[in-house]
Amino acid sequence: MEMEMKPHRRHMGASLLLAARSGDLETLESLLSPDHNQINIDVDVQTPHKPNLSPVPHETETIFGVTAGGNTLLHIAAQYGQPRIAEEVCRRECSLIASVNTRLDSSLHLCAKSGHLKVSEVIINYMKKGGFEDVLRVKNMNGDTALHEAVRAGHVHMVKKFISVDAASASIVNNAGMSPLYLAVMRNSLAMVEALLQPSSSYAGPGGQTALHAAVARCPEITAMLLKWKPRLGRVSDDSANTPLHYVAASGDARIARFLLEHDASTNFIPDKRMKTIPHTHCFIQRVFRYVLERPNLEKLLNDQDYEGNTPLHLAVTVGGKEIVYDLIRNDRLDSGVMNNEGLTPLDLSQKLNNHMGCPLNAASLILRCLVDSGAIFSPKDLIFIRETCLEVTGVTMTAFEWAQQFSRISIVSKYF
Repeated sequence: MEMEMKPHRRHMGASLLLAARSGDLETLESLLSPDHNQINIDVDVQTPHKPNLSPVPHETETIFGVTAGGNTLLHIAAQYGQPRIAEEVCRRECSLIASVNTRLDSSLHLCAKSGHLKVSEVIINYMKKGGFEDVLRVKNMNGDTALHEAVRAGHVHMVKKFISVDAASASIVNNAGMSPLYLAVMRNSLAMVEALLQPSSSYAGPGGQTALHAAVARCPEITAMLLKWKPRLGRVSDDSANTPLHYVAASGDARIARFLLEHDASTNFIPDKRMKTIPHTHCFIQRVFRYVLERPNLEKLLNDQDYEGNTPLHLAVTVGGKEIVYDLIRNDRLDSGVMNNEGLTPLDLSQKLNNHMGCPLNAASLILRCLVDSGAIFSPKDLIFIRETCLEVTGVTMTAFEWAQQFSRISIVSKYF
């Protein structure tokens, strides 16, 4: 809301600006008084009946004067924390409450930035009297409301004041797609987050994120507050189809992962943009993954398949994550015989990755031995290949037994031959 510029609105004089900044109410009243342009009467002693009239060279001031940045007297009072000046200006011209400067900041924006609560209370009082209730929803050039600015500046008392006057202002997002709640989470402020958890508050963040996406990387307490406020936030994905649990996977914070899983274990099964579930993303985040393995209610997750039919064990084998393979195969709930869309089991993949590696101590070889020792199986077609020929590997016909002996596949020899 921007007040229509009046014809006589002009540059503010230096004396008036100084009076507003310093809180000199008497000077301000004098400069704005109707009889400010005084007339001096000089009496000629020789002709006393003919006085000489001459104006005193004072600056002509108006309450509608603005600075180079478009700030009114009310903006100045807000910026410098002068409640008496704000009171006098609002009493004289209440419409200035709706005025904005060249950055589209209202006087309440400047109150929010500077944290001057008493000035804001004066303005809000006249705002209600004058019918300017929407001023708290006015956006500046960045799309920020006064509430955004209060949160960004970390002024908890201002946030609480604005929310008490207009809770709906918490539903507004700025040009970057950020809600006041998201900003409060980014500041890691429990007090501001608590104040902003209103029924109408927006939880939006940039890129389709929610306040929970930001919280899981920062504060368990705020994470708990948000989930209690809106339990479904744990299932909301950003523009890249990542849930808050995906963010936890990236940070490797097992505490937050545990909390999210206990809150809603089904969150794990929401596919991301690449159609892979959380554990598939977790192959490099061993601490989080180990916790997932400890959860009895996540049995389906251990054998869940992505769009290529790969289970977490397939992917752990593919990336050479031997520690994760060890953790997985020790779990009795794991089915190591699941075949992907190519008909390959994890052991098939391990064998293929290990074909040309003669060193028995490399990661691929250790994974192969571990899988065989644990009872992992080949797919039917791959077992036939292993038993009958390894021509592709050696260039000559070789039985599986000979292949196993030559490349020190002791576990395979003992299991299959």
